[in-house]
Parts: sequence; structure tokens; C-alpha cells
Amino acid sequence: MAATLLTLQVEGASGSELTLTSASVSSEDVPTLVQALNQDGRAERVRTLTLERLSVANYDVLAPLVACCPNTECLRLNRLVIRPESGAATASAGLLGQQIGSLRHLRELNLDHNDLRDAVLLQLGRGLEHAPALHTLSLRDNELTADAGIAMAKVLIGVPSLQQLDLSLNNLGDSGIVALSHSAGASGLRGLHLDGNFVTAVGGEALADSLCMSQSLEELSVQDNKLGDQGMAAIERLLEQIPTLTRLSSRGNKSMLSGTAI
Repeated sequence: MAATLLTLQVEGASGSELTLTSASVSSEDVPTLVQALNQDGRAERVRTLTLERLSVANYDVLAPLVACCPNTECLRLNRLVIRPESGAATASAGLLGQQIGSLRHLRELNLDHNDLRDAVLLQLGRGLEHAPALHTLSLRDNELTADAGIAMAKVLIGVPSLQQLDLSLNNLGDSGIVALSHSAGASGLRGLHLDGNFVTAVGGEALADSLCMSQSLEELSVQDNKLGDQGMAAIERLLEQIPTLTRLSSRGNKSMLSGTAI
């Protein structure tokens, strides 16, 4: 196993940060890593855990590493490589999701740039629905489509603490946005980012119809979609309908008919 393992102690309540990056990790390597982390109670002091650019056979290989740091508040799993991709690998994401969901202090979960796709997110989502303190969830650039919108709708219902959700740079499309919007409007979200998701006026109007009920939304970003004049008008009306909404980002949208940027 070629890896860089870095522990940085930070003074104060923030505890320590642990990063494992650029490694090929097998199930046989995990007990050694866990034992090293448990020396002198180091694992319990970890508040920020980053697992980046790891190559593993299944997602469940990562579960013991997450489990041995029970006080993690910020978890970053980025640019993971699953070898080879298979149905078994997808199913194994359920165990990792359960472990993530059991972290009682977890406030921020970053899963950007993992090529998760819908099937893996559905497995992870079942665990995330039980994350008691989750505040921020980022799933940028994961090739997610409409089914991911359904999965995220369930997470929003199951995690009332969630305030920031970023699903940018995926392919939710109108169907995914419609599925997500029903729960988003009734949730306590303060920030919602949906940039670059191939959303047209249909999805934009559905999103606006649901979000107008929000009592908490402060920031909405729908940049680089295909909302057109009709969708843009619906989204912009939210500034009048939601008293808390102060930041709306909508540049880079195009009309499906004219192809012109708005």
C-alpha cells in the first residue's frame, strides 16, 4: 500500500484532521490502519476525516476507517476509484452509508467527484437518512440522474437538520428536479445549488412552485441550465415570494428555442 497518512493536531475544540490519500487500500490493509489510528486515542480526537483518491475493491472497505473515528464532524470522500465496478461494489455502499449515518456528530459530508451514479447513491442514501446532525451535503459531479432526485427527496425528509445541499454538475434533468422539489420546499434548507443539471422551464417552474413555500431558503443557485425565459421568470419570482432569499445565481441559462444565453 503506497499512501500518505497525515495527522494534524489543531488547537481548540476543532480537534484534529486526518487525511489518507493516493493509496490502493485492500481489506487486508484496513486492520493495520485502524490499529495505527487507535494508538493513544488518536482516532477519537479526529474531527475532520479526508479519504481522497483511494483505490478500493468495494465501498465497504472504507467503513471500518470511518467507524474508528466516531467523533468526526466533517467527512470528505473524494475521487474514489472502485475496482472493478460491479453489482457487488454497488451493494457494498449500503454498509458505508450505514456507518456514515451512525456518526452522531457529523455535520458536513462531501462526496464530490466520485462518479457515484444513482445506484450507489440509493445505497448510501438509506444510511444518510438517519444522520442525526447532518448540516451540509455536497454531491457535485457524480453523474447522477433522475433517480438521485428521488433519493435526495427521502434524505431531506429523514434529515431535518440538513441546511445546505449541493447537487451541481450532474444530470438530474426535469424529472429529478421535480422529484426533489416537493421535499425541498418543505425542508429547512438554507442553501440549494443545482448548477449544470440540464433543467428546462418545466423543472424550473416545478422547483419554483415548491420552493415558494420555504420559510428558510437564503441562497439558490441554478446556473448553467436551460431554463429559458419562462423558467427564469418563475425562479426570479422567488425573490418576492421567499422573505429569507437574498442570493439568487442564475447566469448561463439558455432558451431551448433560441439557444441564447440569459
